[in-house]
Amino acid sequence: MNDLSNFLNKYKSRNILLVSGKSSYTHCGFSKVIDKYKNEYNFVRFHNFDTNPKFNDVKKGVDLYNLHNCDAIISVGGGSVMDMGKLISSFQKESLLSVPKTILAMNSFKRKCPLLLVPTTAGSGSEETSFAVLYIDNTKYSVNNESLYPDKVILDPKYSFTMDSIQKAISGLDAFTQSIESYWSKQSTIVSRKYSIEALKLIWNNLHDSVLNNNYESHKKIVLASNLAGKAINIAKTTAPHAISYYFTTNHNIKHGHAVCLFFSKIYKYNFSKVDKNDTLLYDMFKTLNSVMGITSLNSVNLIDDFIMNLDIELNLKNLGIDIAKEKKNILENVNEQRLKNNPFQIDLKKIIID
Repeated sequence: MNDLSNFLNKYKSRNILLVSGKSSYTHCGFSKVIDKYKNEYNFVRFHNFDTNPKFNDVKKGVDLYNLHNCDAIISVGGGSVMDMGKLISSFQKESLLSVPKTILAMNSFKRKCPLLLVPTTAGSGSEETSFAVLYIDNTKYSVNNESLYPDKVILDPKYSFTMDSIQKAISGLDAFTQSIESYWSKQSTIVSRKYSIEALKLIWNNLHDSVLNNNYESHKKIVLASNLAGKAINIAKTTAPHAISYYFTTNHNIKHGHAVCLFFSKIYKYNFSKVDKNDTLLYDMFKTLNSVMGITSLNSVNLIDDFIMNLDIELNLKNLGIDIAKEKKNILENVNEQRLKNNPFQIDLKKIIID
């Protein structure tokens, strides 16, 4: 594995904190790669943490890093695992006694150790972003710092091909929603939109074959699409569907890529309905999005739900154990306002939830 050798040699690392998933690390096959280097390097594995990085788990990782005098981090896993590696790499020398102060000061932090990311899912695009998700007391924060961008990425489809079909679907749908949201985001640019639309085309044309037929060539294209979508959101960020999704992940344990899809078509339809032909940029943007997905009118936006449900992803809230009438107040109170502001139009999520 030349990429790994080059990384270790370049930074002269000897004690490496290996951040990984509990079982995916072995299942994906990367553990065999690490085994070849165990005589030369000391690897300290950290995998005892929850999905969706929590502050107390970050503290555990920081303590382990310092205890073993680590001098590099290799993070092998999905988006949450890569985010955990990013967070430890920036917090490792800091006092973590004051949570709010630490979060507020994050933009002034500089990563102090080499960081290598190895994605084992195809969806989050975390390997291409300079931010990481962090949960404190069930509240989601987005920690943003340029130094969170890794020194090296090993992007190899074989490490994510071992995912089961549901994992592939949910991960791929995360990239799908990110590609569209980053395209219409208020912060989008010519460069980010190029990444976005390339990602969307690859996902729309290959995700079903990758998931339902376990086709490796299609999966390779989804891995590329995920990476492109990550590059896009690193510039443009996400919007309303992501803003409303975090409540369902935190309170109903619905996987992130699934949670973002729950109201996605409704928000898409709302945004599409607000487009004015005189707004050339947005008009052309939605014309392009609709062309890729075969959407010809507001009534055909349900093609998006078909795309999602054909991957065996449940969108019926009752079937997911969600009583929308009872929970709407809590849902609206937990909307991520930062992401909501990126939406191309001001949106009343109360109407989206109720209608």
